[in-house]
Amino acid sequence: MRADTDELKARIEQLEAEINKAEAEEIRRRQAAEKSLEDARKPFDEAKKKWDAAKRPREEAEIKEREAQSAYRLAAAEFERVNARIHREMTEAELARAKAVAEARKEQQRLAEEIEERESRGSAPPGSCAPQRSQH
Repeated sequence: MRADTDELKARIEQLEAEINKAEAEEIRRRQAAEKSLEDARKPFDEAKKKWDAAKRPREEAEIKEREAQSAYRLAAAEFERVNARIHREMTEAELARAKAVAEARKEQQRLAEEIEERESRGSAPPGSCAPQRSQH
């Protein structure tokens, strides 16, 4: 009986570790996504600065402006693509974590209820030769 209870408690701890692992993975993926977004933003910001600088003297900078505008559009499209991918990955990570946590919590609850049920039945394991009440 005690060994069964210890096994259930160990399983609860294992599930808690799985929850922690899922949450750590979400954090790692979120940080990687934020880094990717930051990296994608740099060329976008640089292209925007070039475009802004090129707009001032129109007559002299017409070619630069077109190049900068093209670079800006490419960078903006890339930024939006990366942003959409990161949003999708973050959503997937959140859903995966939520699913893992929900499953682990459900299993923890089931195991806790089983422990409680066993403890309420007494110390004898199921099928043992425990004294039984006589029926007269």
